[in-house]
Amino acid sequence: MRAFVMGPAYFLFGDNILLYHLSGYFFRFLSGVCAYWLFQMIWPKNKSANTWIAILFVIYPGFLSQTNPIDYQSQLFSLFLAILSIALTIKAILISGWKKYILLLSAIVTGIFYLGLVEYFFGFELFRIISIYLLNKDIKKSFTQTSFISFKQWLPSAIIPAGFFFWRIILFESERKATDIGAQLQTISANPLLNGFWLALALFQDTIKAAFLAWGVPLYLFNTGLRVRDHLLSFGIAALIIALIVSGSKYLESDKEAETEENGWQTASIAAGLASVILSLFPVIFVNRRLIFEVYSRYALAASLGSAMLMVGLLYSISNKKIRHSALAFLVTIATLTHFHNGARAAEQTASFRDFWWQVSWRAPEFQPETTLAANYPITAIEEDYFVWGPANLIYNPASTDHQIIKPLIYAIVLNENNLLDIMQGGEIKPIERRGILTQPNLDKLLVLSQPTQFSCVHFMDGKNPIISAYEETDITSAANYSDIDLINVNAEAHTPPLSIFGAEPEHGWCYYFQTASLASQRGDWDHAATLGNEAWNQGLRPADKSEWLIFLKAYTRLNQFDEVVKIAKDIKKDPFQKYQVCKKLTTEFGNSDTTPEMQKLLNTIFCEK
Repeated sequence: MRAFVMGPAYFLFGDNILLYHLSGYFFRFLSGVCAYWLFQMIWPKNKSANTWIAILFVIYPGFLSQTNPIDYQSQLFSLFLAILSIALTIKAILISGWKKYILLLSAIVTGIFYLGLVEYFFGFELFRIISIYLLNKDIKKSFTQTSFISFKQWLPSAIIPAGFFFWRIILFESERKATDIGAQLQTISANPLLNGFWLALALFQDTIKAAFLAWGVPLYLFNTGLRVRDHLLSFGIAALIIALIVSGSKYLESDKEAETEENGWQTASIAAGLASVILSLFPVIFVNRRLIFEVYSRYALAASLGSAMLMVGLLYSISNKKIRHSALAFLVTIATLTHFHNGARAAEQTASFRDFWWQVSWRAPEFQPETTLAANYPITAIEEDYFVWGPANLIYNPASTDHQIIKPLIYAIVLNENNLLDIMQGGEIKPIERRGILTQPNLDKLLVLSQPTQFSCVHFMDGKNPIISAYEETDITSAANYSDIDLINVNAEAHTPPLSIFGAEPEHGWCYYFQTASLASQRGDWDHAATLGNEAWNQGLRPADKSEWLIFLKAYTRLNQFDEVVKIAKDIKKDPFQKYQVCKKLTTEFGNSDTTPEMQKLLNTIFCEK
């Protein structure tokens, strides 16, 4: 069903990322509008509280993937449909006549569609029942009578979960164990008592996270690395938002209205909110997934409505308005700062990511088919192989290389312990088919590239004579000896990264000269490499990572340019590891038949003598 969302989205927006951001926010905003409508029907006298539930629901800080609007467009649209579907059900109960049946049908259609988009949102179907019960709660009847009435009103909507379970359990054949319900039940039944205990414990822990810790922990996790100016800006935005809300609240709650609120709704909101959080997390915990804000914050999205109900119910239990409003303002501040810092973090990662691949395009005009990349980004973890082969193919060959299946030109591996062992022992990597895309990593065609730190350039490892940065990761250092630099077609026409995805070309600073000189050296054009080094020096450009001088040292050494060697040696020697590395490679990397004895003696004096 996601094709019915992402197909039109790509047709309308293409590669314009801003439009996806606006669309994703628009659907999240509409879900807040539907939540307000829903609670106005349930608690019509609680206008201000209902507004606050909608506000906290929309700005909920536990969902941190808002910055990835293409991948999460379907989740945000599904969330909107889920809340809309429940609101339509409640509205259908409140009216009669032919409109009632149109609303019921609309509720069923939107209910089927939102579950088809995101199946772990199934907890909303149980929240639908809770909402119907809340609607009937104050009809002066016993719990049993209210439950029976609510059940009858819910029955037309039962087609949604019934149809979903029929398809999911009977018709659907899962290729992944994580989504195979039978496999999960088999795992639990192997030791019901023990596995049931761990399931309950995980559910308890994640409920606390989603309901309460979301209003603080993500801010704590990502509140680092920003400049003072950015911190001041984030607090300024928070203050502006609070001022707007305070100004608007004058129209929400008059003294007269405040005390005509529904009796006991706070307890109902707390109980229903907590139940909603638990029910929304259960499908996630059931398949052995956990809510982890740094990685899997998406699992908190369905719980956001329950958390908002819970927080508002608790705060409206406080009779002192000043304390209540201060607490609400504090939550708004926390949410604003969290989203600002999360956005700043995403912007920093995007800038770093784009810079990485622009440098790759400067250094490598083209890769041989089936080249397998093992990479290291400076501030972004590589969790899946497509984090690397995705951008590589967007630059070098966006089309499939096979007419029968989707098969990219360039592959990649995640440099984990198992893959590193296969590299060192000459093992093989099994073909990977993911979402209909086939990759066949080949360790005989391995190329290792790494940007050790944000202030380093991208380093292409030459397995014959690898130059290692003092800041390099251990896994990269171990794999560097197996990297084949000849997989780069140095005489091919250069490929330019697409502007819409990788942004404009960065200014030609130090890393541009380093990459261009590295390419020239691989071509054997040492004169050009030396000229580039002189140009960089004359412009006052110096590497923060001293290992990047060594490509120029090699050029100056081969051309017997004594003054240039002495000039850059002073900077190289600031890094003791590079001094040691040059000394160890005097007879291999920095010496050849063209190097004079005088140059060899100079290098030995500079880098080897104590």
